[in-house]
Amino acid sequence: MPEYRVIEPPARQRDWTGARVRMTQELSTGLLVIPAGRMGVVDASSGIRIHLTMDACECCKVACRWSFKPASYTRKLPIEFLEEVA
Repeated sequence: MPEYRVIEPPARQRDWTGARVRMTQELSTGLLVIPAGRMGVVDASSGIRIHLTMDACECCKVACRWSFKPASYTRKLPIEFLEEVA
């Protein structure tokens, strides 16, 4: 399994597409719980919404997609951006 280090997000939100991210807090909806530490990829990012695809669960192989409005998080986004360490 590759190792990652935390980096600053790109300055423009539209440049976030394709970035590797990790959840910094547990998030839940009516259907699922995404635990803190779960990793995924930014599928699309606009000035309004971010769409993530989370990695599949190791035990059940279920992956989820999640989208949110960054403006709704006044303190800190629930994701951190990662870069693979060579």
